[in-house]
Amino acid sequence: WFTNKDLAGGGALLDIGVHTLDRALYLMNYPQPARVTGVTFAEFGPRGRGLGGWGSDISKPSANTRYDVDDVAWAQVVFADGAVMQFQVAWAANYADTFVTEIFGTEGGARIGGQDSVELYSMLNGLEVKTDTQLPAQKGGSYDQLIANFVRYLNGDTSADIVTPEQALVHVQIVDAITRSAAEGREVVL
Repeated sequence: WFTNKDLAGGGALLDIGVHTLDRALYLMNYPQPARVTGVTFAEFGPRGRGLGGWGSDISKPSANTRYDVDDVAWAQVVFADGAVMQFQVAWAANYADTFVTEIFGTEGGARIGGQDSVELYSMLNGLEVKTDTQLPAQKGGSYDQLIANFVRYLNGDTSADIVTPEQALVHVQIVDAITRSAAEGREVVL
């Protein structure tokens, strides 16, 4: 069912792309999107290539197996404040399996890796400086942290970091615009 669009609704964009997008939007403080261009591909999975362990059954097509979802999604989002986000996710590609968020700003930048490693780029006394750091380990897994945070919020803790309806709307607008842009082959203006 996972690669059947009628059952799953979408592919890499809806599976892992939403998390990648959420991390970037969180770091940008959820700016309002203005224009979105998106492209999606299904080039690897339908040919039984680049599937790793999750898609091994897809490489042996049967009457019950269908692969009609995207395995690669790319987008560019231009925000009302002038910021630009480039976004790419893939289930299958001729590229290293990485989860990285990069930020390029006028006063510095950052590269956040999948294992909580952070590279900070800035200027200090007129010199370019790169600082490598590791985010502190959190007790319990990330899902445990999410649930504990949500329970704190339900119990009235207003300091709990929870996504607001307005932030969720920005997220959904962008995912919908990527999907529409890819289907229609044009930029979507929001």
